[in-house]
Amino acid sequence: MESERELNGKIPYVSVVGNIMYAMVATRCDLAHVVGVGSRYMSNPRRKHWEAVKHILRYLRGTKDGQLTFRSTNPTEFKGYTDSDYVKNAENRNSTSCYIFTFGGGTTVSTTKAKYIAASDAAKESIWLHRLLADFLVTR
Repeated sequence: MESERELNGKIPYVSVVGNIMYAMVATRCDLAHVVGVGSRYMSNPRRKHWEAVKHILRYLRGTKDGQLTFRSTNPTEFKGYTDSDYVKNAENRNSTSCYIFTFGGGTTVSTTKAKYIAASDAAKESIWLHRLLADFLVTR
């Protein structure tokens, strides 16, 4: 157990997973699942988690010249792809699912979805606060 604690202070686990996450968001959507799994252990990574992250880095080095492309002959074609894995995660027995959408042969940007979600959450919060303040007769 002591060796695991020593390991946590000596390896840049959080930094490396964060860098892989940046690559995933910017250009490598094929890393989404492994980044999600690796992120679960940021607070207390073990040797096996560090070995898995090193495996991801080797994968990146081996695939740096590859491209994930979706081709379409129709520039306005909209397609969706899904995959799922039913309870194969032995650690927590959860199912895993993912999806990707393409438009005109290119993947839709995941940050766009995040921006819409943030805007929606902000709008809901604004409406809630306005109604709360109206209940207290602060605004009309």
